[in-house]
Amino acid sequence: MSLPLPFFGVSSRYTVVPHWAQNAAGLINPQPRKIRELLPRYAADNLFDDSKFRDRFPDFAVTSHAEGLEWIRRETHD
Repeated sequence: MSLPLPFFGVSSRYTVVPHWAQNAAGLINPQPRKIRELLPRYAADNLFDDSKFRDRFPDFAVTSHAEGLEWIRRETHD
């Protein structure tokens, strides 16, 4: 699979490992067992509500996702 990263001008390639393969690997190596423990955490989307923070700090400048990625790109590629 490939994920476009327009801010960095590259594509990220990754492979999705089936659960059965992770279970089998976990029998041999402890690392896959640790990763398998985290999977339920990512089964649902995380929804964040920052309304209380924004109410308490109305003048706080919020950085957008796109701005943050652009800052990282400039720091690592300039």
